[in-house]
Amino acid sequence: MKIAADLGYLRLGVLRLDGKAMAAQFWIFSGGVGSLTRTNFREDFRDEAPGVVLSNMVIEYLLDVDHATHLDLGYGDEDYKGRWVQDARGYSGIMGYNPGTPRGYFSGHKNILGQPLKRMLKRGRLALKVRGAV
Repeated sequence: MKIAADLGYLRLGVLRLDGKAMAAQFWIFSGGVGSLTRTNFREDFRDEAPGVVLSNMVIEYLLDVDHATHLDLGYGDEDYKGRWVQDARGYSGIMGYNPGTPRGYFSGHKNILGQPLKRMLKRGRLALKVRGAV
């Protein structure tokens, strides 16, 4: 992030209310493309929709000041992305790990099992909440 800032590529948006950060976004702007790299908001401000407000402000800046020709909201199909773009591009890539080393073995398994395991755990937590156990 420091390198991007030093090169003038970093766009950092922070939305505050009474001095408290409600939401933050990190964008990289280069070659006419604004790429969202990280976004977050405080759960206690969820009802105020700080992420939506901040996205409006940052995207307006990217389009009006930086004259972005493209916005890249990253991979994933989160609902909020549909508010900003009409079309989605697919992402694909190749990852390689050496299962003969401990690091490669664990990294490969983490990559292969990570998302399914995360979804399974999330469903389990939701089921426990519904049953009143959490």
